[in-house]
Amino acid sequence: MKYLIAQIKRVVRYLPFALLISVLFTVVLGLFAVRFVGASVDADDKQMVRIGIVGDTSTTFLGFGIELIREADSSNMMLRLEEMSESEAISLLDSGKITAYIKVPDGFIEGVSHGDVMQLEYVTTDVSGGITSVFKEEILSAVSNMLVHSQKGIYAMQQLARANSVAYGKNTDELVLRYFNLILKRPSVLSLDVRGVSDGVDFVTYLMCGLFVLCVSLFGIPYCNLYVSGDKSIRRLAASRGVSVCKQTVAEFASYLCAMIFTLFAIMLIIGTIGICDLRYAMALFASCIPALFVVAALQFFGFSVSDNLANAVIIQFFGAIVLSYVCGCIYPIAFFPKAVQTVGGVLPLSIARESVISAVCGDLGALEISAPIVYSAILVSAAVAVNYRKTLSDK
Repeated sequence: MKYLIAQIKRVVRYLPFALLISVLFTVVLGLFAVRFVGASVDADDKQMVRIGIVGDTSTTFLGFGIELIREADSSNMMLRLEEMSESEAISLLDSGKITAYIKVPDGFIEGVSHGDVMQLEYVTTDVSGGITSVFKEEILSAVSNMLVHSQKGIYAMQQLARANSVAYGKNTDELVLRYFNLILKRPSVLSLDVRGVSDGVDFVTYLMCGLFVLCVSLFGIPYCNLYVSGDKSIRRLAASRGVSVCKQTVAEFASYLCAMIFTLFAIMLIIGTIGICDLRYAMALFASCIPALFVVAALQFFGFSVSDNLANAVIIQFFGAIVLSYVCGCIYPIAFFPKAVQTVGGVLPLSIARESVISAVCGDLGALEISAPIVYSAILVSAAVAVNYRKTLSDK
């Protein structure tokens, strides 16, 4: 107990400087978050997609179809078709004013009426897998399926009518109108389920929670000078007086955890006081985020244990926080990574902390979100005990 009290007094003397640095980190990441979220609102995937139509659209049916998409179809909320010449389309595409253009070949409608569906040429400059790739893969695939399957249905009906010596002209017109009506009414048979970018939350909430974890992960940098030292004489002296390496490590972690809790409390208090969010909500969120703080503090403390000098400690704390935050989905949604990265990143400490913070923000913090960070913290502290024990023995 005396060793724990001594460690707490040691941390208290160092706390003002560490708190100042932590507030600075919070301000910098807060400004970055505001800038990033503001940019995402005006991003390409939030804007209407402009698609050019090149070719002869004066044909009654084709012109009618284009006008129908503009006025009646649900896709007009995200897609705008504009008729233009090919030279104009190329110019607008090069300048980025349109996303892509579709070239309709001559005689397209006449070919369709005789069962010969010509290919449409889809021209875009996007090869990065952006919104135009989604458009090409999803919308054009849907159009192709509707065209092919409705065509198969009409031909099957006509073949059956011919086999039974029945006139099919009127039936063909009626079937075409039925298909046409079904296509126009397709939104009524679909339901929209917004699942968010990951973990069932929207992009802004996810990003804020992830940056929160990254910010807390950087709070360990000011404490490197306090917990990292190449001299193990004090540890050996305490061990000779009955304070084992395990007790020393646990006491040091407890004092560090108290400092981290106080730091987070002070920052949340500042946030609530200056009006960024409601003070009562800020304090409730602080209490809910303590389990996540446990695992982040344990990871930082383990970083102190494996460091041999101050320079290594700062590098491990800074780059470790950045790299792990990225892999664990705190900077970029983890659902967008390859499956292998998702699997590895999903079991790392900062991913556990991120999921706990998201649950806290959403108000559904359960037993798993509380127990998982604590269990992970115990594992990391045990690893720190093992490292300190080995270092203490090696110094003898």
